[in-house]
Amino acid sequence: RQLALMQHHDQTMTMTAMTTTPLCKHRSFSIPQTILYCLTLALVFVISLYAFVPSSVRQLRRDHVTHMKWRSGVVVAVASVGIAIYPWLFCEHDVHGDRNEWYRY
Repeated sequence: RQLALMQHHDQTMTMTAMTTTPLCKHRSFSIPQTILYCLTLALVFVISLYAFVPSSVRQLRRDHVTHMKWRSGVVVAVASVGIAIYPWLFCEHDVHGDRNEWYRY
């Protein structure tokens, strides 16, 4: 892939985009499967705010700094897990074993 960085008079400077992981070719999913994933992720998000925040912190007011830090950390963790499992769930895996999927799509 080439990215055009800037044009100066009649010349275009380009840079090659290097990626260490192959691009994702999405699997096809039905609408109910997709809705189930969204609801599951939302449910895990809400449950994690109660399960991973200690009860001593949950007893504090929601605008208390310690409570906000804990909840922010849990939000970041759940979002990271959601991003991490996305390719595993929604991308086709390398069936040829050559780890170079990008050129086929």
